[in-house]
Amino acid sequence: MAQFIPSLEKITQFTVQPTEGEWTLLRFLERTLDDSFEVYFNPFLNGDRPDVVIMRRGGGVMIIEVKDWDLDLYTLDEKKHWHLAHPKKEAEARAYIKSPIDQAVQYKENLYYLHVENLLDENIKNPYMWGVVISGVYFHCASHRKVIDKIITPYKEEKGYSKFIKNIALFGNDDLYKDNFLKALERFHLLSRYPSQLFTEELYQSIHHLLIPPLHTKNQGIFISRYDGWLKRRNPSAPMYSKKQDELIFDKDKRIVWRLKGVVGSGKTTMLAAKAVQSYKELTEQGIQNPKILILTFNITLKNFIHDKIQRVHEDFDWSAFTILNYHQFINSQLNNLGIDFRREDGESDEQFFARYYDNYNLIAERKDETEKFDVVFIDEIQDYKRVWMDIIKDCFRTQDGAYPRSGYYLLGDVKQNIYNRGISGKDVATNVPGGAVHTLDTCFRSDMKIKDLALGFQRDFFGEKYEIDETLTSDQDSLFFGQNLQQGYLNYMYLQSDDPIQSVFNIIEGNIKNRVNDVAINDITVLGAEMPFLQLFETYFRYKTGLKTSTMFETYEQMYLSGINSKSNIAPIQLRESLIKLIKRDKDRNPQTGERQLAQLFAAYEMYSKFPDVFKTRLETKCIEYKTTLNDFLSEMHCYSNDFEAFREAVFKADYKYIRDNKKFNFWMNTGNIKISSIHSFKGWESDTVFLILQKHYSSDPTFNELLYTGITRTRSNLIVINIGNEEYHENMKCLIETYK
Repeated sequence: MAQFIPSLEKITQFTVQPTEGEWTLLRFLERTLDDSFEVYFNPFLNGDRPDVVIMRRGGGVMIIEVKDWDLDLYTLDEKKHWHLAHPKKEAEARAYIKSPIDQAVQYKENLYYLHVENLLDENIKNPYMWGVVISGVYFHCASHRKVIDKIITPYKEEKGYSKFIKNIALFGNDDLYKDNFLKALERFHLLSRYPSQLFTEELYQSIHHLLIPPLHTKNQGIFISRYDGWLKRRNPSAPMYSKKQDELIFDKDKRIVWRLKGVVGSGKTTMLAAKAVQSYKELTEQGIQNPKILILTFNITLKNFIHDKIQRVHEDFDWSAFTILNYHQFINSQLNNLGIDFRREDGESDEQFFARYYDNYNLIAERKDETEKFDVVFIDEIQDYKRVWMDIIKDCFRTQDGAYPRSGYYLLGDVKQNIYNRGISGKDVATNVPGGAVHTLDTCFRSDMKIKDLALGFQRDFFGEKYEIDETLTSDQDSLFFGQNLQQGYLNYMYLQSDDPIQSVFNIIEGNIKNRVNDVAINDITVLGAEMPFLQLFETYFRYKTGLKTSTMFETYEQMYLSGINSKSNIAPIQLRESLIKLIKRDKDRNPQTGERQLAQLFAAYEMYSKFPDVFKTRLETKCIEYKTTLNDFLSEMHCYSNDFEAFREAVFKADYKYIRDNKKFNFWMNTGNIKISSIHSFKGWESDTVFLILQKHYSSDPTFNELLYTGITRTRSNLIVINIGNEEYHENMKCLIETYK
């Protein structure tokens, strides 16, 4: 028998029982599948809650959405949007119902695009990877014939749809026979005589780890003692929470709601992590089984920073209790879980689309009896949130009853990092927490660091009329940053007037790395900027010139060209593609993936050669030899198809790579051993020992440039080198400011 997670016995004890269709499918799988299969019911996938997931080691994954629907009550329009067949109100007639197929496909896409690290990158390299995970739907109240007649037959002449739907596993109630079902598993390669070459053991373990989060034990954390003034005076360097942190983490007043402000270096995220784990501990001590704690951010990447902080808490806990997501992905997941169809209309702007879904309080409030409820809710980066988002979370996703700590609602943020120009009240963030419940962390754990003084100086010079300045900041030792080799720090400012800022910036950064700025390892160095094209070009230049790997939150040139050259993309001109594939002698390959990867590498090298011929001629020549051609022959072909290539290149650089960026942000970690290169926006909330901050031109249309610059400055824990590449407006102010504190 298959392994069920949770067990069928435990499922019978759930407060909310499976539907009739779900029970029917589960009992059928119990009778049908052997012990090589794992069956997960309603697993937590960091916001996603698919009905049933079947996985087989060496086979693959099938995600099944279960619907107990009478298909006669629904109709599909020409775009395959689902509607009620007999609406009672005009609003019901206009409303879309989430397609069960789209629902299952969304769960699959989130596995590739968000949840499983490297899966998207492998799929870009080899499109056959898309078949490792199968989307399926089981219609409990319909026969197989009825499902086909409803979903497939009316559109059988549409080639694109027919190609799409044949890769979806569709089951009616008469398909739940062992032979039929096993044949379906064979057709989708979950059941095969030989192990899949694509569904590797590494990939299996990644998804298994996602479906069954591990338990965290005390010895995986780092002990930080509760505040003790006497002990603090005796041993100032002992790891210890500040008095205010201790008051809020171990809250004897049992406050259900509060908002927290904090000065630079005050340990807001450290406190959030400790309070979240303490909430878990108190919930379990009250006998609450499977407590649920929601931690929301605005920045996608910050979820892993918070995960790291929670990992360091010295307590036993179950990781499955914690959902850590950014607001937009959380709402995407919840709408999909609820079966609410959300799609962009033709010609609809971002503002209009956001207003209909992310900013639409009534859309979710009308279904709040069905929404997933969390015992305790934390929102970090509250300065980036719209007020309506706070109301949606507080009113629709938080448990509304129960004694402390249940119904906890806690907000954390710093208004001086208001880089999205959200509304403020007076000089502070406008929230749905009453003013009397606002607390401040005014102890700086970087008190000996020059960066603390620089941050305060920046506040006085640039924020004096707009925000409250952290004049109440008090000093403390580095007790929460022990083991990180924090020192006085190093500040420097450079103004470049070079015609070639990429090479100049590289020379500065490489020189600092070679000289080991304050003995900092390359893993602890981050390059931040505001403009993506500059960062992408610099990242490639750095990687090619040094041979070192980088960690980024954006697409590389190789990924861009590979997405474009892919035979399924229809971007690359056919003659150009075929000629170059033949040139590198990959025209006889059964599968095109190797040739496409090699072309993407050549195009990226050619991109750099075109901009810096003296620097990267040798690299391009080496790549040509590696791929069985010569530099002259390759350049000759590129010259012959120069117009085609320029059109192709323009399309590649204009394409939307949000799916790659989101995947990289979702799976970004600091301790990769590589230098980090990121936009300031994406790195907000993170910290690095050494930051090279690229100061580019200030455009008058950007009202939050000061906040963005302040955010970049305060990303460093120790060393900051500001490199100005043409921002004359800020030159004198920044030069004087850094000279004052260096």
